[in-house]
Amino acid sequence: MRFIHAADIHLDSPLTGLSAYAGAPVETLRIATRDAFVNTKAWAEAQQKSDTIQASLTTETDRHRQLKSKSERLQRVRRLAPHLIGITP
Repeated sequence: MRFIHAADIHLDSPLTGLSAYAGAPVETLRIATRDAFVNTKAWAEAQQKSDTIQASLTTETDRHRQLKSKSERLQRVRRLAPHLIGITP
């Protein structure tokens, strides 16, 4: 069996320390992190080198962002669901 292991995915709080650097493209990179997770499925299908995808997600501890983050994560996981072995929060 061949699989992709996507580990330590910070969908809820990608690159939070990046805002400390003046001129850093903060939003662009935060969106890129989420897009990369979504694109994992498409890449795996196109390459046909993977039987399944295993993802390990890191959850947000900030209560103000928690609902939005969980909703976004759920949408992405649903897209990948047919290809996942398991999800480790």
